[in-house]
Amino acid sequence: MLARLGLVIHWIGFFLGAFFSVGGVFDTSDSGEMYVRMGVFVFLLCYVIRVTFSGDKVLFPWMKQKKE
Repeated sequence: MLARLGLVIHWIGFFLGAFFSVGGVFDTSDSGEMYVRMGVFVFLLCYVIRVTFSGDKVLFPWMKQKKE
């Protein structure tokens, strides 16, 4: 159940991060860089929450542990 909640939080963070990052790239004022950094921070924070809730021991999905 926690793994599913972590996955939902992860996808919400992905869409928010993408929204802020794309908005920051196309922003013509001085606050564009702040939006890009905020988007990356939100994405990474939600990814860490997903990894924590799912109980994975590895941080990157392509580094799955071998079953013994």
